[in-house]
Amino acid sequence: MKFLNKTLIISILAAMIFTACNSDNSPILTKIVSGEFDALPLDEFVLTEPAAGTNPLIITVTWTKTRFYLDEKESPVGSVKYLVEADIAGNNFANAITFAASDDNNPLAANLFVNDINSLLLKNFNAMAGQNLNLELRLRTNYGEDGAKNHVISTSVLALTFVPFRPENELIPAYLIGDMNAWDLNSKQFLMYREDNKPQNHIHTYTGKFGANTHFKFCSELALGDVNKMFGKGENNTLVVGGTEDFVIATEGYYTLTIDDKAKTYSITPFDESTFAQYSVMCFVGNFCNWGADGSDPEMQNFVVKTNGGADIIDNHNWFLEVDIDLVGYGVKFRANHDWGTKWCPIKSANNPYGVAEYNPTNDPNIDISLQGEGRYEVRFNDLTAHYFVKRIE
Repeated sequence: MKFLNKTLIISILAAMIFTACNSDNSPILTKIVSGEFDALPLDEFVLTEPAAGTNPLIITVTWTKTRFYLDEKESPVGSVKYLVEADIAGNNFANAITFAASDDNNPLAANLFVNDINSLLLKNFNAMAGQNLNLELRLRTNYGEDGAKNHVISTSVLALTFVPFRPENELIPAYLIGDMNAWDLNSKQFLMYREDNKPQNHIHTYTGKFGANTHFKFCSELALGDVNKMFGKGENNTLVVGGTEDFVIATEGYYTLTIDDKAKTYSITPFDESTFAQYSVMCFVGNFCNWGADGSDPEMQNFVVKTNGGADIIDNHNWFLEVDIDLVGYGVKFRANHDWGTKWCPIKSANNPYGVAEYNPTNDPNIDISLQGEGRYEVRFNDLTAHYFVKRIE
């Protein structure tokens, strides 16, 4: 086991806490000796996907108690919570995230479970399946009523290597990369929609406006940043990984683009939007904004589409928004012009982040985001096809 630093630290708190003046003779916190990690039998872990419905233990990380001294005598200081924080090795914890935490039954230990850790590796550290990721773990002790402010960080650091896996049933998004986003190889602007969230459904679709002579490629999220891993054009309507030939839309207008990322096939067909209403305002509404009382539901923005050498154009039917949702109860939906007379409700409430809505249905269901929970959300909606995407991102 490799330890980068085993030295116990003594943290001096703010001057307002450490003061020579103590008129009421109450005890003063004079010293903290932080805990340190215990040695582990292994420092490299190759993760494999467990059986469905299981989440096996990888290992239990343990540490010594953080000690608090009042007037030089060791004493309790109220509630204490231990957090195991992680960051990329060598990053000096500049982007540390909470990796695990102690619980009341075992305050000096934290369990690392396969699915939880694998998800953190892929989503928070952009790890690649099957490749080593070197991390450093440190111990943070929060204490008192305001643990966010009152904390001590140990200089005891664990250096661990993880090799994550890519879950077979994970929904991997697909995007369009090309002239419409100035060939930004990491752009997620042009997300393709799905009918549902079934992993066995490999169909992705996007209906939107494109400029004349638009060149582009289809891109799995796993290929972002590397054009040589994106889908190029093959023969007989096939997708070729790393294919050098671009897909091309010759004439400006609306088109529906569809791919099957398993069969590696595609289609591109014109879409007649002339019979569809064009809305000046599209809103995302729910309990979080008091159901739009007094027009409080946040307004979404249209896509700005770049052209091949020409001026930018606006897609009046694709909308996006990032919004903080602090109340997930009763769900969410879409409506135009802050008006309940033009609303879209999910065909299946449980379908999120991907799903399809229905315009002014006789019933009035909402998109149930209770399992995603409170936080910041990425929201997209296409009023031509009624596809939506509602996902918590923070």
